[in-house]
Amino acid sequence: MAQNNKAQHAFCLHPENISNQDDIFSVLEIIKNKNNLSRFENYTLDENILKYLRFTKTEQATFDLFTKEHHHFRKNEIIKFFKKQKSGGNLENYLPKAYNRELYDNLKLVIEYGKENKLYQRILNPKTGNYLISSCSISDIKPTLEINLYKRTKDKFTFSININIDNNTFPIDDVECYEFLIKKENTYYLLKIDDYYNLIWLYKELNQNNTFDEQYLLKNIVKKIEHLYKINGKEIFSKNLIDVAPKNCIYFSEVNSGAFLMLTPQFRYDNILIDGTYAPEHETSIDGKIYTIKRNETLENDFISYIKSKHPNFSKQLNNYYYLSFDEAKKKNWFLKLYHELLEENVELIGMDMLGNFRYSKHSIQTKFEELKTIENIIEAKMQVSFGDEIISLSELQKHYSIIKEIFY
Repeated sequence: MAQNNKAQHAFCLHPENISNQDDIFSVLEIIKNKNNLSRFENYTLDENILKYLRFTKTEQATFDLFTKEHHHFRKNEIIKFFKKQKSGGNLENYLPKAYNRELYDNLKLVIEYGKENKLYQRILNPKTGNYLISSCSISDIKPTLEINLYKRTKDKFTFSININIDNNTFPIDDVECYEFLIKKENTYYLLKIDDYYNLIWLYKELNQNNTFDEQYLLKNIVKKIEHLYKINGKEIFSKNLIDVAPKNCIYFSEVNSGAFLMLTPQFRYDNILIDGTYAPEHETSIDGKIYTIKRNETLENDFISYIKSKHPNFSKQLNNYYYLSFDEAKKKNWFLKLYHELLEENVELIGMDMLGNFRYSKHSIQTKFEELKTIENIIEAKMQVSFGDEIISLSELQKHYSIIKEIFY
């Protein structure tokens, strides 16, 4: 190793070693001659060289994570953890995935280091078979996957995979992929780990089938990823149009360990539930078929306005989610009255069976007196209280006298 003052040292990325999870970085010695031309020497990255070359504490802490010693230590720790869990899984499947997640986090630290310091790469020249060394960078821009759908024949479809980097879209074949490390020109980007595994799965689907029938492509591919990635070309599929008046629904839930009651207006178009921000159309796929629902803005807004009018607090709440504290909802039997009012308005109530603090029968109280008679100053009668087909015994009523009193008075 050169000891003259003209030698500089930097860290060099070996992207092809990402798959081996070892020797990912080396130490690069840069020696300039009197003509200011550079010569490079590569040295294995280990604990000794980090100390010998007197790298800063930050550099040592960052790149010690990529030394052989650390790699072997973490590998053994992951194996110990796996065996301790006794999950019965496969260690050969678990180990690379667990280490990949750690490697991903470690590379984030290199991104921060690279913002202030120069990085190099060692890549194979496919024309000569020799390795080339050049400068590079690792960007903190997050690449994302995109899917394009195509129609091959009347009944056969396929898709292609694109990658979007900083709002620029490229075919996946136009970038170099080193596991989850994506390279475009001399810049590397970290693809999210879950996206990387989805990319493997999508490649596998393409290699096995190449073309798909409509139902398989929709059900087994599009349905699984449409909430994750932008999918272009859905219009090639046949669509089922739903253009009907919506049925008003309320989804009840409890939040914050039951301290608050949440009301979410929903709309059932045929058998498809929709909530959230209004849009003229809603598209979804069910069992390999695409449905386009034409939403009725007037009817939806009327129902939301109706719900907002049910309590003063609701007018201040946004995004069509309305909530009250448990104590507030109990005041003057507010929830009980609203519950039965919604039933009378033929509003579908969803989630009632999951509530803990708010449990009510959908039937109104029916009270029936029989065999009325007066003995001196005492009136005797048989009383029956029921909720629909459910009859409540008098002993049960006596246990909850305070509740009965509140209802009647």
